[in-house]
Amino acid sequence: MVRPGQLARAGLCLALACVLLWAAFLALERAWADHLFGRRNPRDRARAAALAPGNADYRVALDSSADLEAAVRLNPYHTAARIELALRAELAGDLRRAEALLLEAARFDRTYEPLWAVANFYFRRGHRKQFLRWARAANEMAYMDQSALFDLCWRLSSDGEEILREAIPDRVEIVAQYLDYLLRHGRLDAASGAAERLVELAWKDHVPLLVAYVDALIRGGQAASAWQWWDRLATRRLIPYSPPNAARPLTNGDFRVSPFEGGFDWRLSRPPGTHAQVVPSVGEARFSFSGRQPERCRLLEQILRLPPRGSCRLRFRYHTAGFACPGGLSWRLADLADRSTLALAAHDLCSSEPTTSQIEFTTPAGAEWFRLSLEYARPLGAIRIEGELVLSGVTLECSGPPGG
Repeated sequence: MVRPGQLARAGLCLALACVLLWAAFLALERAWADHLFGRRNPRDRARAAALAPGNADYRVALDSSADLEAAVRLNPYHTAARIELALRAELAGDLRRAEALLLEAARFDRTYEPLWAVANFYFRRGHRKQFLRWARAANEMAYMDQSALFDLCWRLSSDGEEILREAIPDRVEIVAQYLDYLLRHGRLDAASGAAERLVELAWKDHVPLLVAYVDALIRGGQAASAWQWWDRLATRRLIPYSPPNAARPLTNGDFRVSPFEGGFDWRLSRPPGTHAQVVPSVGEARFSFSGRQPERCRLLEQILRLPPRGSCRLRFRYHTAGFACPGGLSWRLADLADRSTLALAAHDLCSSEPTTSQIEFTTPAGAEWFRLSLEYARPLGAIRIEGELVLSGVTLECSGPPGG
């Protein structure tokens, strides 16, 4: 005789078995649907959607408007379906529906893609204020290069201040991207506002970009503004130098810091046939020559602000190896404005023994910005040098009032 407890246990086991069989069936059905969907042909994808009618991704892949609508009903967070429906509505001339769909997508999904889509819609419609608002929202969520969005900003508005104010959030990554974009596109006037914002947000990784801005000012004939920015970077300790002054205008003369190779720091030119490096650990700049370098070339330079009619003394230590004198290595000073070369006392950097040398000169009236450079010029009747120059302890002292 079967006891009631045994019947209950048997019934429970049977129910459990049915549930497991049903789960196995559903798993097999889902796996088969995935297999059909993966074949990437319309017929099999339609079969997959029929097997899994609740899968929004399958409905989107069918690509009909009805299936896209169904996908949105199944998953209100399916951004791709809403954006595609919006594009189709826009192409059909139903702008109100297109706008509503895109705004819904942005309401359900606050990631970058729907925000970018809304901004693009308003760009295509020429609605500047709405576009800039949504461009800012997209920039708030951006995780990649935003040059394409910056392009749209400048195509719709020529007001750099408006773009910075309305479309660029206080995210250091985006502000840095925007400053870099402006420099690459030669928008130096607009770059000032972006640089002002970046310097307040910046950390060490952004210093090269700010130095590039200083460089752009120098190239753009705004050396005085560049000098103020360099002083600002030094004051905020974003660069490891003391603020420059007229009496000691040279930066990094002890070579204890790897130069930024821009702004008012050293720039190494590295012409073919030469090798140049700064070794901060020993405070030296080293130059090697293969004998195949150009007959005339610049090796090292720095932009300087010197007092008009100032009395200056350039001191430096050096030694050379591997070539006879004269070697053709010398310092040159040129007016940055008209590029004319100032006469310096005749000298030649050529000594196998460590040597301290100095050059005295007077700056002309009316000039303030100069380029100090170390250059090579093959002496007449001599072969090109092969060997090495080691330079250290460069100082420049000037007396006289700074230019106004």
